[in-house]
Amino acid sequence: MAGETYVAPDEFGLLEWEFVTRYALISKRTGPHTLSARYDDFKVSAEQTFPLGAQAGHALTLAYRFEPNSHWRFTLEWVRARGFQGNRAALTGETPFDTESDVQLAIRYAVSNH
Repeated sequence: MAGETYVAPDEFGLLEWEFVTRYALISKRTGPHTLSARYDDFKVSAEQTFPLGAQAGHALTLAYRFEPNSHWRFTLEWVRARGFQGNRAALTGETPFDTESDVQLAIRYAVSNH
């Protein structure tokens, strides 16, 4: 997937970016159980002369979903992302490279089974 995004109104021309992302997803469902794995690779290029917001990185997502019936869904997801953002050092004093992980548990109950 590729495209561009921007913040409007942009009187100064500082808030425009082109992006490119590639990803692969594999998922296997067996009865009420689903296991999924996804790999993402992304790059954001700044359109302006001062490269505010340019970055690149990749992420791995692993997920398990359990749907015992049409009303309940339980999802456990882990994401690990590693990226380079040049402005991170200037704006926050942190290293331009960063690795972040996140774990989420979602529980959904649907009133209707349609």
